[in-house]
Amino acid sequence: MPTSILLRNSGRRAIALSLVVGLMVMGLGWYFWVRGQMILREELRTQLQNTAGIASLLINPEVVLLLVVLLSIVVIALIQWDSVQRRMASAAYISDERSGLLQLTLHRLGTPLTIFKWSLESLGDCAVGKDCPIEEVHDHIRQMQQGIGSMEGIIKQLLEVEKVEDGMVTNNPQPTPVCRVIEATVQEVANEIKGRKQTISIEECQEATASIDPEILRGVLRELLHNASTFSPEGSEIRISSMGRRSHIVIAVKDRGCGVPASEQHRMFQKFGRASNAHLSDPNGAGLGLYICRHVIELAGGKIDLESEEGNGTTVTFSIPANERRETGG
Repeated sequence: MPTSILLRNSGRRAIALSLVVGLMVMGLGWYFWVRGQMILREELRTQLQNTAGIASLLINPEVVLLLVVLLSIVVIALIQWDSVQRRMASAAYISDERSGLLQLTLHRLGTPLTIFKWSLESLGDCAVGKDCPIEEVHDHIRQMQQGIGSMEGIIKQLLEVEKVEDGMVTNNPQPTPVCRVIEATVQEVANEIKGRKQTISIEECQEATASIDPEILRGVLRELLHNASTFSPEGSEIRISSMGRRSHIVIAVKDRGCGVPASEQHRMFQKFGRASNAHLSDPNGAGLGLYICRHVIELAGGKIDLESEEGNGTTVTFSIPANERRETGG
């Protein structure tokens, strides 16, 4: 039987068992509560007639036992309810993971495979004697190379997600000149997006030194600039800025792309989180890039957030710790 079905069935059995136990506990609680009310009323009528009534009521073994039982039932009921909620959350998490992986397989891996199949069939026809212009052969080869690149990208992201979730990503903080890293990364990404006729401008960059692993900073900048390019129209401008503070440095990447609907912005940093309009610019996206960025930025002691307006672009802002000794001249 498939693992997913076993997990689903075991999860349902656990939830059903917890609900049954919870109902039993509630039934016992109701019984003891009614019984307790009867005992307490009788004791109050008989014991409060003398001056030591309340004291004798509190030391009555049957009353004390009843109160202990009632308290125990309440505690057990709360534990069972918490257990049910945890199991339901776990089942929902597994369902979301399965759905995300299914979409990933269908789109990011399914599309390149379709291209391979079609191109190989066409090249096969050429191999058995069909007259094929050399330009057509080159076009098929180029499409297959792009498909391979797409598959390599998603495999790399999945491996990175696994490293992040297993705690295998490390932050080795060192004094890192932020503007120098920004300039180098902008140059690197600008060479990659020449075909889209976009420009990346450094709007403002205050000289500051961060306390962060430079590889983490470069990786986050690459991902944010790549996203900004992917979701922005041809010929548009992407802006990046950096402002130093005493304890932290704030970096922002701003684009003029499709933007994210307000109701969906809260899940952009979640695993497989993608806006409903993302397929218009990137039909094969996985929704893993910002998820990885959030984890590594938090690992480095920073925070990341975004502001967006559908149709008017997105600004992703993140903060990282400043190298305070350097900034204060110590």
